[in-house]
Amino acid sequence: MGRPLAFDRNVVLEQVTNLFWRQGYQASSISNLVEASGLQPGSIYNAFDSKQGLFLEVLEQYGRNSLERAERMVGQAVPVIPGIEAFFEHLVGLSSDDPDARGCLLINTLLELSGQDSVIEARVLDMLARIEGAIHHGLLQARKRGELKPACNTEQLARYLMMSLWGMRVMSRTRRSREELQSSIDLMMRVVRAEAV
Repeated sequence: MGRPLAFDRNVVLEQVTNLFWRQGYQASSISNLVEASGLQPGSIYNAFDSKQGLFLEVLEQYGRNSLERAERMVGQAVPVIPGIEAFFEHLVGLSSDDPDARGCLLINTLLELSGQDSVIEARVLDMLARIEGAIHHGLLQARKRGELKPACNTEQLARYLMMSLWGMRVMSRTRRSREELQSSIDLMMRVVRAEAV
């Protein structure tokens, strides 16, 4: 029986997440990962099978945190419209307070690897679909509670919010100011409020 791995998996994932997030998947070499994690190459391969395996775990952890935030702030929000506004204002804060202007790891990865790595692409698309699903769930429940117009197309509105999220997170990489990002969110919320009863 082999010796147990003598490191904290969550700490390693956090350390390499920062590297992947700053540099992207392709530019992060095994030697970069060794330096970031403090592990030897053999330990990385033993624990995660490959660079791709390590990155998939990073994406899973990051995506799970993003999904939990969407579920908590929008999917379970009562009433839903203040929840949507709080969710997007939180993202404005994350974006404008990030000195490295990293944007969203999921969206960055899709833009970087679309058409190049089908396994990673499928994982990211699944996570983004689950986040959109959480937003749609919140809108659907809000319509049932009478917060939104009966004719509100909740699926279309969820897609619009997801597109707004994508746009904001991509634009934040160009170091847009908090005021610029907030003005876009204010305009988006006018569209959302138009669906309220």
